[in-house]
Amino acid sequence: MSVPAVSLPSGTALSEASPPSLSQPNFLTSPGHLRAVAHLYAVDTVPLAQARVLELGCSAGGNLLPFALAYPKAAVVGIDASPAAIATGRQAAASVGASNLQLQAVEMEAFGPTFGTFDYIVVHGLFTQLPADARASLLQRCRDQLSPDGVVCISYPTYPGAAAADIVRQAIGLLSEGDPGSPAHEASARSVLSRLGTDLDPNNPLAPALRATAQQLGQSTQSGALHRQAHHGTPLYVTELIDAARLAGLDYVGDAEAHRELAPPGERPQASEADGERRRYEQWQDFATGRNMRMSLLAHAERASHATPRPDPDRLAELRIAGHFRAHAPATSTPGFVHYRNQRGRILRTREPATAAVVEALTQAWPQACSLPALIAATEGKTGASGDAHRITVRHAVQTLYRLNTVYIARDDTARPATQTATPRALPGIVHLRQRQQAAGAAVRIVGFNLWHDAVNLEQLGATETWILSRLGGRLTLVELRTQLREALQHGRVPDLDGTLLTEQRGPDLEAKAEKVLTQVLEMLWRAGLRVA
Repeated sequence: MSVPAVSLPSGTALSEASPPSLSQPNFLTSPGHLRAVAHLYAVDTVPLAQARVLELGCSAGGNLLPFALAYPKAAVVGIDASPAAIATGRQAAASVGASNLQLQAVEMEAFGPTFGTFDYIVVHGLFTQLPADARASLLQRCRDQLSPDGVVCISYPTYPGAAAADIVRQAIGLLSEGDPGSPAHEASARSVLSRLGTDLDPNNPLAPALRATAQQLGQSTQSGALHRQAHHGTPLYVTELIDAARLAGLDYVGDAEAHRELAPPGERPQASEADGERRRYEQWQDFATGRNMRMSLLAHAERASHATPRPDPDRLAELRIAGHFRAHAPATSTPGFVHYRNQRGRILRTREPATAAVVEALTQAWPQACSLPALIAATEGKTGASGDAHRITVRHAVQTLYRLNTVYIARDDTARPATQTATPRALPGIVHLRQRQQAAGAAVRIVGFNLWHDAVNLEQLGATETWILSRLGGRLTLVELRTQLREALQHGRVPDLDGTLLTEQRGPDLEAKAEKVLTQVLEMLWRAGLRVA
């Protein structure tokens, strides 16, 4: 599945120039997330602080830069065959001070013992673009370069769900006009997607799957996204991946999207007795759910043999949980339910007091992660239970939030800001990335990220938000920021958030407007995880 970027207010329009290639983070493949998920399968991994991390097919290192900045003592290596992408990544790493990030422009065949061993190896978006013999060779080299307690994460489109995406991509290729990758082709492709969503014959047996796939592809707002989707590689069945891994001396541990296997009884398709072997069970799940994407965790065969066959929800109690939620007012609602929208735009509906109480506690602590004991203490008297019943209720609420894919999980007690301070400071590197994104002629562009290794579309920031972000270096106080913003508004250097110039305003009205704009933008940046103080 594609992972949407954290939502920001709409601002400047996307460029209509030839779209650059994007190098972006994916929190599902981040070492912190992989370490937490491996724990759910009872597989121990190396602590993050001084871990060795490798990504094969890293583009410009957009999926490595957040980790490198968060853990300056870790060794982070990226390999890609594109010299242009690597050059962009090196420049970005140097500009933000990520000296522990080493990017190398080499063919995959050159990856071998000279690179050393790694605790976390990520192969994201590359594996199915390789022919079968190259995939087998890559798995063998991953095995050879994987540390004894290491894990490999391989993302790949998978059948049977990817069959619908194949048809949609074929429709785009056959029916779209213009040169692939051009703005004209992008517009034409979106028109094809629109027709697939509305004009299919009601008797077409494939209509539901095609509509859903067309809608998912059409949700991307990034220029050139559809062209890049068309080059995702040839899908695999999960059994093919498991068989290839076993031949290489690795074996299947679980999936980075472990929440998919934690649906309540009756909501998850069950395998028959004949499907008890792990390989057949996983394949049955994909047929039953129509899954179209997997992020498989592999380890040395001996270690993988000790993994639990399913993620253990009780082990969430040993992890740390994070999330930010806001009240949401749906068009229609059911009495007794409350609705929230989380930091990634997912809607949560609940009528359980414990779930609502945990949601409020997580939001209050954001962007810090909370341990289960901390959540139990923070929700005391708010769940309708007490003592052991309260603790059990909170534990179940945490499991529900994870099962619904609305929270982040972490194993390490990562240092994160506790409160918003009087001298706001942006996440290191974000201002530099925003400035680089605005530069013309970039062939590869690194997507912004937040404290949780999640993609943030900085191009959605308007002129005013960008102006404020550029001044969050931890040196200006709130009073000084407001004074500078007021002067910028008065002289027309920046507009109001709606684009209106305020050059005619003076006195208390302009002072109040500057205060309101600054407060709204700082809160938005905090909510998106772009502020560290």
